[in-house]
Amino acid sequence: MPCWYEKICEKGITSTTIEHSPNAMILNGFAGTGKSYTIRMMIAQTLSLPGNENKKVLVMAPTGKAALQAGGVTLHSKYGIYLPILKGKEIKRLSSAKLRDLQNRLKDVCAIIIDEYSMLSLIDLCYINDRLQAAYCNQHSFGGIPIAFVGDPGQLPPVGGLSLWTRKDSRHNPLTGLPLKGSLLYTSIKTVMKLSIVQRQTDPQVLDFLLAVRDGKVTE
Repeated sequence: MPCWYEKICEKGITSTTIEHSPNAMILNGFAGTGKSYTIRMMIAQTLSLPGNENKKVLVMAPTGKAALQAGGVTLHSKYGIYLPILKGKEIKRLSSAKLRDLQNRLKDVCAIIIDEYSMLSLIDLCYINDRLQAAYCNQHSFGGIPIAFVGDPGQLPPVGGLSLWTRKDSRHNPLTGLPLKGSLLYTSIKTVMKLSIVQRQTDPQVLDFLLAVRDGKVTE
């Protein structure tokens, strides 16, 4: 993934790399900062690498609308990674038939991009990790495949689940079980980048208003 970092930095992005993570990164940015453009650029640069000529980059998102905008598929669909909608306290493994199907569809995938990651819950992240580990027969985080989580933490939270940055459950108790595992996965991603320049809006007053709405700071 080094090519992603080099090309992204050409667009004036603030980069914060605490510790190099070989296969996972987060790309944040407000609306209009060029996340969709950057996704297309990441795909183009990845596929231009030697050995990736016949490979694919899988783009996924939590909802159909987000997937359509990103030019990808939903995480929950059979074209995604079979992320279940209803989740229990333990990971529900795929049947052998579904696992073979997933492995066949991912065999030519050289990287994965998940858009609108703010809508992922801690348990969702556990399932993504489990599905990719099983598909690639690799016990490293996310199956060792290069993966980027793209979005804006100020956007929609997950439905019926805990946000990735949550440190306590709904009763303010310490996390346990799958939520705890998801939290550990999330905090293990040490490469975080931020798109800092709004490209879509140039009027400073309108921009200030939109950012205030995002942060819930609008007054009369």
